[in-house]
Amino acid sequence: MSNRLTAPRPDQPVLEGPYFSRVWFDFVSRVTAILSGRQPLQLAEYTVATVPTASRWRGCIIAVSDDAGGYCTAVSDGTIWRRSYDNAEVST
Repeated sequence: MSNRLTAPRPDQPVLEGPYFSRVWFDFVSRVTAILSGRQPLQLAEYTVATVPTASRWRGCIIAVSDDAGGYCTAVSDGTIWRRSYDNAEVST
């Protein structure tokens, strides 16, 4: 089983028979493992040029692979993405 959390794909027939039970169980098991701390949470990774619009993701955290200070995590304040370690705007 992959460590990456993925919801069932739209083309997966999750509402039919025993397949639904397995897909749903796998999904819930992964969510539970992450929330309980038994499995690390993998952040979505972006470059500075491809970070999503900060206003749409206020309060969310991402990984930035090519920030001026190197690989870092960043948090949206609703206006810009700020590096977690010094609160500065992510930049190249």
